[in-house]
Parts: sequence; structure tokens; C-alpha cells
Amino acid sequence: MNKRLSIRGIDSDGVSNGVVLTSDISNITNLDISNEFIQNLTGIQDFASLVSLNVSNNSIASIDLTSNSLLEILHCDNVDGLVELNLSGNPLLEELYCSPDMADVVTIQLTSIDLSNNPDMNIIHARNSNLYLETSTDAFV
Repeated sequence: MNKRLSIRGIDSDGVSNGVVLTSDISNITNLDISNEFIQNLTGIQDFASLVSLNVSNNSIASIDLTSNSLLEILHCDNVDGLVELNLSGNPLLEELYCSPDMADVVTIQLTSIDLSNNPDMNIIHARNSNLYLETSTDAFV
């Protein structure tokens, strides 16, 4: 992921080494890294101000956003091989988009998401999936 951020110019040290300084990303509120051939989200915890994140159309097995406590919107549609999604540290999360593609080319292996720590959740898009969504008051299927 750091290499993709460096390519986008989010790297003030001027060295093309695939490393992005925390000071360069700590104030970013919106990040769209969809369609970037990303396989992991190493370093995502350093995006302390992140409100909206789009990681759609990548191949990521595990997404842990527990350190991104300001996150309100997450797009993880068509994330091939997704097995784990941890949103327990995101009490402000309002919108979740997590659907496989319509052609069944993408395999989202995720079968459940615990949303019990996400009281502000308003929109859940999980079409064409077998997701079980657990909230503090109900369960959505």
C-alpha cells in the first residue's frame, strides 16, 4: 500500500522507497485505494483522521480498521479472498458496502461481521453474499 501512496505523491521525503511518513498521512480524511492491486492494508492504522475508505476491487484477506476510530464510510466491495473484517473500533461507522461482484468472479469468504460496536450504522450493502451481520440489537442476514 505504501508504494501506491508514494506513486500518488503522498510522500514528503522525496525518496522513492515505498515508505510513507506517518506525518504525511495522519490528516487524510478520505482515501480511495480501489483497483490498486493491494494485498494488505499495512499502515492503515496511521491514517488517524480517516473518515471514508474505499478498498474495493483488491485482493485482501484481512481488514482490521480498529485504529481508525473516526471512520464513517467503508467500501470493500469485490475484495477477493476477504475472510476477516474487524470494525470493533469504529463507533462512528455509518455506511458499509461489502458485496461481491455480480459475476461471482470475486470470492468474499467473509461469513459474518460483528457490528455491535457500531451504533451509528445506517446503511449496509451486502447483496449477493451470505453475510450474517450481528448488531447490538438485531441480526441482519
